[in-house]
Formats: sequence, C-alpha cells, structure tokens
Amino acid sequence: MEHSASREAKRQISWRLWKSKYLTADFLKRFLLSLFKYVLLIGLTYIILYPFLVKLTSAFMSREDLHDPMVRFIPRNFSVENITFIYEYFKFPKAFINTLFLSTACALLQVVVSAMIGYGLARFKFKGKGIVFGMVIFTMVIPPQTIQLASYMKLKYFDIFGLINATTGHSINLVDSIWPMLFLSLTGLALKNGLYIFIMRQFFKNVPAELSEAASVDGAGAARTFIRIMLPMAGSMMLTIGLLSFSWQGLDTYYSSLLFPNFDILSNIVLRSGYISLASIEDIHAGTPASSMMINTATLMVMFPLMLLFLFAQKFFIQGVERSGIVG
Repeated sequence: MEHSASREAKRQISWRLWKSKYLTADFLKRFLLSLFKYVLLIGLTYIILYPFLVKLTSAFMSREDLHDPMVRFIPRNFSVENITFIYEYFKFPKAFINTLFLSTACALLQVVVSAMIGYGLARFKFKGKGIVFGMVIFTMVIPPQTIQLASYMKLKYFDIFGLINATTGHSINLVDSIWPMLFLSLTGLALKNGLYIFIMRQFFKNVPAELSEAASVDGAGAARTFIRIMLPMAGSMMLTIGLLSFSWQGLDTYYSSLLFPNFDILSNIVLRSGYISLASIEDIHAGTPASSMMINTATLMVMFPLMLLFLFAQKFFIQGVERSGIVG
C-alpha cells in the first residue's frame, strides 16, 4: 500500500514538473516561434533547390519520359542522351576552355582595378571624391539594359576621342570578340565592377590608418605602401572578388548575347540550346517541353564546373566575406 502511494506521489510530482515546463505561455510562444522558423527555412530551401532539382531530373530524362504524363521528377527511363548531345553538338571542351580563359582574364583585371580604385577612394582625399564614389554606386543600381544600345554602338564603332578614325579613316569593330569584356574590365565598367570597388573601398577603409602612417615615416611612398602592405592584407578579399567575378562572368548571358553571340563559351550554349535539332529527329522550338529539357541540361552542365570551384574554394570565399567590412 505504501509502495503504491509512493508511486502515485512520484507520478504527481512528475506531472507537475512536466506541466510547469511545457504547459506554459512562454513555452508555447517559443515553440510557435521555432516552428515558424523551421517552416520558413524549409520553404526557402525548397524555393532555392527546386530549380536545381528540375534541371537535374531533366538532364537524365529520355524523350519517352518527356511525353509521359506520369513522369514528374524521377525519370522512368534513365538516359544520358541529353548530356552527350549537348557535349558533342556544342563542342563543350572548346567552350569550356574559352570560358576559362575569358573569365580568368576578366577576374584578374577586375581584381586589380577594383583594388586600386577602392584604395584610392578609401585613403586619399581629392576634389570630386564624393562624385566618383557616387558614380560607382550609380553603376550598381542602374540596370545595364538601360545603356544596352549605347554600349553596343560604342563598341561596334570603337574610337578614342576620334583619334583612331582620324588616323586610320575608320573605327574599330570590337563586337563578336572578347576584347569588349577585357576593355570594360580594365576600365572598371564590366559586370558587377561597381560592387567589387565598393567592397574593396570598405575593406581598405577599415584598415587602421596607423599602418600607412608608419610606412610613410619609414620612407615608403603611396605606391609602395599599397603594394607591399595593403595588398598582402587584402589577399582573402581579393580572392573573394576574383571568385565572384569568375563565377558571374562564366554564367553571364547579358554581355555574351550582346557583344559576342557567336563566340563559343558556356553561357552561349544555354542561349542556343533551345533552338537545336535533337539528333536530327525532331526540331526543338522555343517554349516546347523539349526546348525546356535541353535548356535545363545545358544550364546544369554550365553550372557544374562552378559548383566544383565553390566546393573547393568556399573556405576562402567565406573568410573574404567576413573580412569585407561591408557592414562597417
């Protein structure tokens, strides 16, 4: 009898403890807040991953699966025909090498130019500095489509203050070559260049001024201070900008379709993949399921090298973002 009463007392105590811990307004509030966070996180993850999953499944679908209403995400007839076709039809190795060269060259030029301009805006005082920085911000907020026609005409009939036309009698056509992107990268006007300048400016602005002053006392000029002291400190930041520039240039379809649509690069493969003849059997027209399947396959193949790059370089990328000082 005493044993039964003891067990009942323990049960009552356990119930009171459980009730005081879980059946409270504070616990309910924290539970609903956590539930909302998890639902929001799962929803955002789905939104981000859904396009990738669609491209992944489309790449391994056969034409029979494409016309089968029962097939949604998992292919019934697993096939690599789409990948093989894109690889051979568009000469994927050649396009990859061209993209690697173009993206690397643009990334190097943008890193150097962004570091120089960012350092100048962060460290030097000169008349019109605010206007220059405002123009940098201006390039970030203005869509490039607004100057599309002007950019095309300037590069189609390229001239420098009329000197080339006065000397040779005609302008230079830079369209359908990689020179426009190299020229824009060198002048700080290429893809996302304003953002890179802003990042470097914020980084150098947060570096203690005592370092520059100490170098000046030791007899180092502005150029030597920049090359010997500032650039080594900004190594991770420059690497981050290089990775961003390389990735965005490799996936860019705006400048590639405008300035060199006939050049064999990876982004042009995506643009052309919806208008090809699949194994000479059926024509693919824009907007059809077959067109979407080939575009998804080409996009996945173009993204894959960059995914590998990020997989191995994510440590340096995250370190650079943490040290960027954008929030400072």
